[in-house]
Amino acid sequence: MKKFFSILLSIFVFVFLLITLLYNAVIKNLSVSAISDIIIKTLETDFVQAPEIPYDDSGLFYPENKILKNAAYENVDNEVLSNFASEILENYNLDLNLSDEITRKILDDSVSKKFLNHLANEAGDYLTGKTEKLDLSASELKNLIDNTVSIYEKETGEKIDYELSEQDLELALDYTIDFVQSGLEELKEDDNLVKYFNIIKKILSPVNLIILIGIVVILFLIIFAINLNIFSAFAYVSVPSIIAGLLTFISGILGNFIFDKIPSLFGPEYVDFLTAVVKMMSGIFKTCTWTGIVTFVIGIVLCITGFSLKKKLSAR
Repeated sequence: MKKFFSILLSIFVFVFLLITLLYNAVIKNLSVSAISDIIIKTLETDFVQAPEIPYDDSGLFYPENKILKNAAYENVDNEVLSNFASEILENYNLDLNLSDEITRKILDDSVSKKFLNHLANEAGDYLTGKTEKLDLSASELKNLIDNTVSIYEKETGEKIDYELSEQDLELALDYTIDFVQSGLEELKEDDNLVKYFNIIKKILSPVNLIILIGIVVILFLIIFAINLNIFSAFAYVSVPSIIAGLLTFISGILGNFIFDKIPSLFGPEYVDFLTAVVKMMSGIFKTCTWTGIVTFVIGIVLCITGFSLKKKLSAR
């Protein structure tokens, strides 16, 4: 009976451990900065209808009248992306000419992504009523502005001479918070948007990962309590760890291989967008690969330790 319950619990360990590994890979890589990359690529092109080529339709086929339809597209101004940065910079009396290319490089920088992720979390709490004001610090904003100016100087070769006083920084911070909150107030009017945002935020919450890890630990402790032998507990959780790690590793390798081929299956007008999607998914699959390897190795160690020492103790 003791063995039956231990095996049953080890099956649950496998299920929750596999879910934990996959969930960890998702929340580690499905960040606001990763999603913003996809949005940037989506806004870079605006698809338009290709013009019709007139021909005489007599019911017969003439090779010289064969029509090849192209998916035409054209670049559009990225006003949405540059608006936020330009508004903030103006409050430092910095009138920088941020082109689409420079704006994309600024948003793709690690400093900007860190700020964007923090801002998105604050926006989520504000939208769902968890907080009444965005929690942004003057040092974060100064770091963002300094980094923006640095990238601008590097790309244009123009030297920007500016100095930020504490008073100016505080004023700019207040303006930034008011600027973002005014936009969020408009979004609050859409109840469905707030509801869906709240659901997504809860799904991707790190708290869920802690809960999953806690479940795995509790299952291990129950197995230990049933057998009153730490090495027996190691033996029962080792096989689930090996299988879960192996499946996670395989999913990472196969997923990365499949998604890497996707951009080549579509036309050139979709390449930028799909490349951004593949980049995000690639991060998820890479995390699956290395966490799968680590879990597999831990499982092997637990297996060797558990079964070998269990036999030695039984022999005594």
